[in-house]
Amino acid sequence: MAQNPVKERNTPINVWLGNIMVKDDTPKEQSKFGKAVSATNTAAEAVVSASVSKALPLKDVTGIDSALIEGLMMTPLVEVKGREPLPQTPGEGDVKIEVELTRGVSNTSVGYGDVLDVVLGSGSSSYGGFRMTLKDLSDGRTVASRNFNKSYLGSHDFGGKLKNSIKYAVRDFLCGIHPLYGNIIDAQSLLDENKKDVLIDLGAKDGVWKDLEFKICKAGPTIKGRPTSKTLGYASTKEVNDDTTLIHISKGKKEIAEELKNGTQLFVVNTTP
Repeated sequence: MAQNPVKERNTPINVWLGNIMVKDDTPKEQSKFGKAVSATNTAAEAVVSASVSKALPLKDVTGIDSALIEGLMMTPLVEVKGREPLPQTPGEGDVKIEVELTRGVSNTSVGYGDVLDVVLGSGSSSYGGFRMTLKDLSDGRTVASRNFNKSYLGSHDFGGKLKNSIKYAVRDFLCGIHPLYGNIIDAQSLLDENKKDVLIDLGAKDGVWKDLEFKICKAGPTIKGRPTSKTLGYASTKEVNDDTTLIHISKGKKEIAEELKNGTQLFVVNTTP
């Protein structure tokens, strides 16, 4: 089957780190705890006593910075800029990511050390989640934002660490809004043996990981200069190699097989993790 230029959509973005903020979600009757410790540390003060979001000093976010950088390094199509100076003339694909932690204390017995753990990215028992926002450096607009609340945190094994959850959340966030595109390059087992596996031209070198899932699509007409597509089905990763991945069709097998038999070039795009 002939290759189509769908992978030309896989253009990298340059990601800088923006503000790390905190928002207090502590009930008013528990605020005395915050006042008792706030004078001893700027970061702790921001966490426990701020009624609105407040950016933390860089010296107090090294743990969260390192988690973000680790996550960005795992993310497909990302050039990690970290805390490098922002470009004077931002170009297309120049963005920054901001994180807002939500402080939520379940009882007044939480100690001062736990407050610092939350800020430094190692604790988890007293935060209520976080929000990530991606902003375009060229015009300041918000490209996308996503809340990572307790339902997300509870559905993953982060070992009880805020730092770990942030690392994987930034990968999931960016991969959802800046996805990978690839082609089906081998579907013989599907067509000849009625199996549900097909091979795509994306692998570990492209950033595919074992839990990533894909939509299988066919190209539609171009409308107002923008390509459209139709989703035929869904697939999960089965075996990830350096340059290719075997994916297993979970939905839409019949329609996918019919299109392939008719010589239709199908492509894949990852779904939001």
